[in-house]
Formats: sequence, structure tokens, C-alpha cells
Amino acid sequence: MNVLQEVRRTLQLNGYRVVAARDAVDQIQFEDDSLMGFVWEAPTAAAIVTNWRQKQDDFLRRNSNKLRSSEFKSWNIYGVFLTGESASGVESAELKEVEEDFRATRKIARGGIETNSQLLNALYPFVPIQHLVPFDAENPSERLKEKLDKLPRNAVQVLFDQTADEQEIWAKFMDSYENQ
Repeated sequence: MNVLQEVRRTLQLNGYRVVAARDAVDQIQFEDDSLMGFVWEAPTAAAIVTNWRQKQDDFLRRNSNKLRSSEFKSWNIYGVFLTGESASGVESAELKEVEEDFRATRKIARGGIETNSQLLNALYPFVPIQHLVPFDAENPSERLKEKLDKLPRNAVQVLFDQTADEQEIWAKFMDSYENQ
């Protein structure tokens, strides 16, 4: 997975303006009306631990004029440090320490970003609330039956009517559900 490309896509889908950071192919900057920040895709968790301060300082220096003129954004700045490489136990603890350093920016530091759900989880602090329902991969049929058991039986039967078209099924379902 190309972490930076997926971050860009996710942020744009959530209404942020995203631009490449000047002089840094491994970074992007993002902002909306209330916050701004940068994302650095590091090669390793160890690189994040070693270099996050310098990356943060470079971002703040590049954007100092904008931050001074935007009273609200100066309190809402994010430094996001991500890598696709897994972090060892010690590195995970060090990444947590980076996140707990509240000087200058709010920080997100994560290793092992391999899936879109892991990426979205890392970006939760500034993307709209997502309602993700875990679906049991071992037996999705049982999970579906469990959910359907909570609906009126007539409404469920209508859903599996093989002879009706989609509009008819929907109308019958709504009628059955409302008249339970």
C-alpha cells in the first residue's frame, strides 16, 4: 500500500485541501477552515522516533506566516508520522511517547500501516466520525441471520422474494416493517 497516496485520497474525500510539501517527496500538507497539518511517510518506525522533531520544525518554519495570521488554526496543528513498516515493542512505546508530546503540534505516530482501515484509524482525530461495524469473517451468514432476527419476520421474508423486482421488494419491506 502506498501510504502517502492513500492519506491524500482519504483527506481529499473528507474535504481537506492537500498539497505536496515543498522540497519533500515523502510529505504532504493538508488544511481546511479549522485545522492544518502535515503527513510524513517515514521508511521505518525508528526513523519517526529519530526525525519527528526536525520534520515538525521544518513544517512550522515553512508555514509560520500562515500560522501567525490564522488565530484559530494555530491551536489546531497536526503532525502525522506514519510508516508501513511494523514497529517493535520498544518502538511502539517510543511512538506513543511522540504522540504524548503536545509541544507545537498534536501528533499521530503509527507503524505497521498496511490496510486502509489501519490508516483510517490513525486519521480518526480529524476525519468525520465513521461508524464501522465489524463483520465476523468466520461466519458472516450467522451474523446476518442474527441481525435479521431483530426485524419483523414478514419484512425479512419480503427481502428474499425471488419473484419481485427491487422497487417492489423495497415497498413491501417498508410496509411490513411499519406494520409490524
